[in-house]
Amino acid sequence: RMHKDGIKELSERQVDIFSIIAEDCAITSQKIAQKGNGSQRTIFRDLADLRAKGFIAREGGRKNGRWVILKPLE
Repeated sequence: RMHKDGIKELSERQVDIFSIIAEDCAITSQKIAQKGNGSQRTIFRDLADLRAKGFIAREGGRKNGRWVILKPLE
């Protein structure tokens, strides 16, 4: 499947994770993993990758923090 310019370097699963976060910025990584996108370890690795590539950031703590979209996929 053809990706738009900014997301060429992301896997399909990372794009899915990004979409989940875009819908609910307060979602926990545990809940993302429960949505069936892979093991929790895999999700953590993908989240770290999305952060390293500058797509998302985390504000606040693990319990009541939220995700921030830094650059859209389009």
